[in-house]
Amino acid sequence: MSLSSNKVDEKHMAISIKKKIESFVFLLMLCLWARALSPLHGISKLLQKQDIHLQKALDRLTDAYTCMQQLRNDYCSVVENASNLAIKWGIPTDDKVAHQKKARLFFDEIDGDRRLNITQDNFKIKVFLPIFDTIICQHKDRFKGLHNVWGQKPFSYK
Repeated sequence: MSLSSNKVDEKHMAISIKKKIESFVFLLMLCLWARALSPLHGISKLLQKQDIHLQKALDRLTDAYTCMQQLRNDYCSVVENASNLAIKWGIPTDDKVAHQKKARLFFDEIDGDRRLNITQDNFKIKVFLPIFDTIICQHKDRFKGLHNVWGQKPFSYK
């Protein structure tokens, strides 16, 4: 797929993808996922080793849990980072309100196709907080057994 292709469909698809990538919401999502996944990557690599000590693994998991809780409360920093990148890359930071397309609802569907109309104002509530809440809950639930095996109190439920 290329912008300089001779095929009309391929060219339109490339232009469409380019427009979506050059939006501030995409950049905000990119910054969000970079901040969320970078601390977890090192821990993932550490846990894949065969000779890892349980106490070391537990310490790193606790650090990751604390880091995710801090990131959840640090929304302004993520937006500021995305804004700085947008200015650096020449991407406009203003929201463009697009027409909300609705899919046809059939009689047997409980919940039809709904798209999120994401703006900077509602990004925190519709995207940011649910992502970090899911990460924190999954992290707490998945490693509760390791805490029980090691004999320590599981993560604090704040």
